[in-house]
Amino acid sequence: TYPCQVNENGSCPFSVRIEEYLGPEKVAPDTRYDAACFYSHLASMTTDKSDQDRHIQRVLQLLTQAREQGFFTPPQLAHFRSDADFTFLRSQVEFQAFEMSLLVGVEGTQYSTASV
Repeated sequence: TYPCQVNENGSCPFSVRIEEYLGPEKVAPDTRYDAACFYSHLASMTTDKSDQDRHIQRVLQLLTQAREQGFFTPPQLAHFRSDADFTFLRSQVEFQAFEMSLLVGVEGTQYSTASV
């Protein structure tokens, strides 16, 4: 769990620090992945739909950046597919589409989609 209380604006004080840290272009892909985990939890704690959508979009943006940096090797993909940090997002169509794009593209290998 994250030590974060969602405020009335649907954000968390830690998100400002995270965004400052993510500012440099050369941030490691595992750092982007960890930040995506944080935003996934933030989305799950937010009751306002527009704030929730904003956090989900940030998750997808960070995961896409991590993918572009070569993060999703077969072992990382296996971890991602079972990572409890993304449980809340697994029912979201956009998240499912992102996951499917990974399943087709890692190292040219076709992965089973049975659990997607």
